[in-house]
Amino acid sequence: MKKKLWLWTALLAILLAGSAFVYSRAQAVPETPLSGSVPIELLKAASGYAGPAKSGKLKAPDFTLPDLSGRQVSLADYKGKIVVLNFWTTWCSVCKKEMPELDEASSILMKKGEVVLLAVNTGEAPETVKQYMKDNAYSLPVLLDPDSSLFKKYGLRGYPTTVVINRDGTVYGGVEGAITADSLLKLGDL
Repeated sequence: MKKKLWLWTALLAILLAGSAFVYSRAQAVPETPLSGSVPIELLKAASGYAGPAKSGKLKAPDFTLPDLSGRQVSLADYKGKIVVLNFWTTWCSVCKKEMPELDEASSILMKKGEVVLLAVNTGEAPETVKQYMKDNAYSLPVLLDPDSSLFKKYGLRGYPTTVVINRDGTVYGGVEGAITADSLLKLGDL
């Protein structure tokens, strides 16, 4: 009898633990095509994958955000080009380490004209971002997302996160964490 009671107690504990796990996952950040525990259809160039892109044909959410000079910039402005959105903040230590790589890649990509890199600052005042860019002499294009609306629209969770959008306006993939100039420069080969 004690053995049966112990087995039923163990079974009940396992069921409760499983239910708690499922419930906690359901209450977490809602799953979107750009979220999950594994980076979003990992950037093929960053991983060295040479095969064809598998986009899944998810339409990238459109946006209009101001740049550092106040000019309104939309995703639609770059129709026919590969668009790289790098979401970052000035207080993120990984973002700070990544920024020189982004700046270098941006200047090379601008000359080629096939890929556009847009650094999307999230949740900070324009003055803070302008001062940071000036202090570090970075020249890459920066868009301002002070209320984090675009960050939320894309279903992202952390900084830095990079999202790559195909020429046809569908999401190619992305990566959570730092990327290198070399991986970005390979995007022109897509």
